[in-house]
Amino acid sequence: MIPASPYIPLFGTMAYVDVSEHLHRRPFDRKSWQDPKQVDGEDPVRLRIVDDLIKSKRLDRLSRADIVKLLGEPAATDYFREYDLVYWLGPERRWTGIDSEYLAMQLDKNGIVRSYRIVRD
Repeated sequence: MIPASPYIPLFGTMAYVDVSEHLHRRPFDRKSWQDPKQVDGEDPVRLRIVDDLIKSKRLDRLSRADIVKLLGEPAATDYFREYDLVYWLGPERRWTGIDSEYLAMQLDKNGIVRSYRIVRD
């Protein structure tokens, strides 16, 4: 009889977390994004809807004012000083997640979104 590998539970857990996270994604919704109860809850909604927001390219070429209208004012943070706007999404979505994820944006000299990405602290 061949003993079971100790790695089977580890890899099974990793796969479950990845699949579960992917299945819980939702379409972007401005109201949900800005709702403090959903943002700070046990299952932060921003983690579920940010991928749809990025995929839609809805942020492309928006002004700072348009971003604030869509996403609200970003919270003040000392993280990621190289970015102009930073929004906390929630705890890292990896199975070993000990950090947080953020949506970070850089603006050009005219205050228009030049780039954006998800970053971790």
